[in-house]
Amino acid sequence: MFAFIEGIVAQIEAGAVILNINGIGFRIKNGDPYSFNLGDQARLYTHMVSTDTDLTLYGFKTTAELELFEKLLKVSGIGPKSAHAIVASKDATKLAEAVENDDLKLLMKFPGVGKRTAQQIILDLKGKLGTVSKNEGLFAVENQALQDAIDALIALGFSEKEAQGAGKIMKKEQKELTTQEYLKLGLSILTDK
Repeated sequence: MFAFIEGIVAQIEAGAVILNINGIGFRIKNGDPYSFNLGDQARLYTHMVSTDTDLTLYGFKTTAELELFEKLLKVSGIGPKSAHAIVASKDATKLAEAVENDDLKLLMKFPGVGKRTAQQIILDLKGKLGTVSKNEGLFAVENQALQDAIDALIALGFSEKEAQGAGKIMKKEQKELTTQEYLKLGLSILTDK
């Protein structure tokens, strides 16, 4: 519903900040609320979770954190509190490595992750986290145009396995292409079989 919320930091609580927007205080769950200063202008990229009894806003300083949170929410057995705790741990590098290396023990060190959930994370997210940027400690796609083309192939009805297979072939191109050029190449690869 809300892509982001921007306002003045009016209050800092354990696990949340309250942003004042035109006299209305929005409580936004955040994994590192003490990184904010009272009175500062802040923008948080948000995800709203609605239940029968509550509306909760989860806020992140970067879109990369929000994307990771939303990917984790798609994993069976992970709710917003667990996904938020994993993102708040600020250790996306270890998360990506654990997923790619099938490392259950490392995944189980994240808050709220047991053996079954760790197995599900690997099953649902392997190959979907992109490469890890050492500077940000968050996920950065190595070639966004290529990733967009792979996502488009899946949206067109090809299986994820087919689209990823075509992506591996397209990745070997000598020069970087635009999303449309990758998509055209991917379609020719998948339809020439």
